[in-house]
Amino acid sequence: SLKNNDKQTSNHQLIREQLVKQKRLFTERLDEQNGIFSATDERRLIEMDEAIEAIDLAIDYQNN
Repeated sequence: SLKNNDKQTSNHQLIREQLVKQKRLFTERLDEQNGIFSATDERRLIEMDEAIEAIDLAIDYQNN
């Protein structure tokens, strides 16, 4: 139903906001360390970007 879709989209948007916030906090912490990224940090940033991209696709799919 349409109401379920709205609820699902809302959940996806909340998840997206959390992911973006986590990425921002993580990036700020790295900046405080003079922007020195370990391979693990680099991988984590890539994973965060991929998660945000995936949730964007889910939101887009849900809206169409």
